[in-house]
Amino acid sequence: MSIIQFKQRKKTNETSLNDLLKIAVDLKRNVETNNGAISNFKALVSGTFMDILIKNRMIEKESIICGMYISEILNSIYKTEPEHWIASDYMFEALENDDPLATQRGANVCFLICSLFPSRKGRCMRIKDYEIFGVSMYLQFYHQTGKEIGFYMSKQFNEMTEVTKECIEKI
Repeated sequence: MSIIQFKQRKKTNETSLNDLLKIAVDLKRNVETNNGAISNFKALVSGTFMDILIKNRMIEKESIICGMYISEILNSIYKTEPEHWIASDYMFEALENDDPLATQRGANVCFLICSLFPSRKGRCMRIKDYEIFGVSMYLQFYHQTGKEIGFYMSKQFNEMTEVTKECIEKI
């Protein structure tokens, strides 16, 4: 009998890096073959994002998953604006209601502000404050739900912000 008992990691239906690379290349090719003229905004953002990741040799599972997630965020803001843009309000809502989705929405707002509106000022917060809030809220979301995207976004927040800026410039 051992003193320390280790939990067995559950096998999940995780997508392999190889499968993610195939998806990334397909998304990239879709934009290239249509010369950027894609009627689906999400497909345009996804393909452009993957193109940037591949060109910058950011070919790792976490980056590709973050890229797909960010495409979802940008697509959702393209359709409807967030409820509000005050990051701390999401944090208070999450704490009051024990709502991990409020934490995620707050982290997304911080990410959007850092990547789309880096010169925005409001409520005495600097862009560095939004970065700190965003990273910590994504990490909190991960701890609340166990969803790996929260962990990946918290670790790659700044890198993904820069890639998103470049993606928006290209579009």
